Amino acid sequence: MNENTDLLSDLLTQTEEVYKNTLIKKNLVLKKLIEDISYKKIKLHHIDYSKLNVIQTKSRLMGFENILIDFEKILEKENALSKEKSIRFNVLDFFRIDETLHSRLLGFFLDKNANHGQGDLFLKKFIENLGYNDYDEGKWNVTVEKQRIDILIERNHPHSVIIIENKSNDAIDQENQIYRYWHRTIYCKNKEECANNDKYKIIYLVANDAKLPSENTLFKPINFPDNLAAVVPLKIERWNFNNEIKCWLEDCLNLIGKENYRLKEYIKQYIEFWN
Repeated sequence: MNENTDLLSDLLTQTEEVYKNTLIKKNLVLKKLIEDISYKKIKLHHIDYSKLNVIQTKSRLMGFENILIDFEKILEKENALSKEKSIRFNVLDFFRIDETLHSRLLGFFLDKNANHGQGDLFLKKFIENLGYNDYDEGKWNVTVEKQRIDILIERNHPHSVIIIENKSNDAIDQENQIYRYWHRTIYCKNKEECANNDKYKIIYLVANDAKLPSENTLFKPINFPDNLAAVVPLKIERWNFNNEIKCWLEDCLNLIGKENYRLKEYIKQYIEFWN
């Protein structure tokens, strides 16, 4: 990928001299470069290969030209599918969806009383995907944006807590935020078993694989008792919208009646939103 990017950078330097009005910019990712070149109908045979300041041979450059040709064929097929099935259309693209709204959307699925009409289908599959094998024991309750926790799933007997910290928009972590959630919803309700209990989960939900919980959000506040752990004594499980959430929703899609086009299309568009 780096060699191709360097090669494209040199190619673009020359095409800018030939095509003064082009809006192509350097240092774009490979896919974007291919797309821009394809749309602007830039022909690589206009390039003076002798002036390239790179080691790559002309045959490799011609190989890239073949990539563009293949890309144009794919683009033609996509245009045909777009006309037939509107594959580029997603109603969610018309709205600015922040972290609060993403939490509410997920909460909608997880709420067994919501008007999606599927009862606890989504909730049960979600909890099972987290490794619980006793879903039917006790009553689960889901809240969204309550006590500043994005999504909280609780059960009294046996006591179980799932904290979901939603970072869909890469927001920064608040000081001691996750520690306070752990202390309030888990420690204060089950002090004896709060540390090594597989009934307790903290999910750090991201859209970016590089996003990790910062140390400051996991540390104990300075005004908390000395006998408490210095750091949240639970493993933080990192989930990604385009991985775990996508797989969960796809699993649920297979369980929804085939005639339920309305809900199934909504779920598909939400999955596509993260692609």
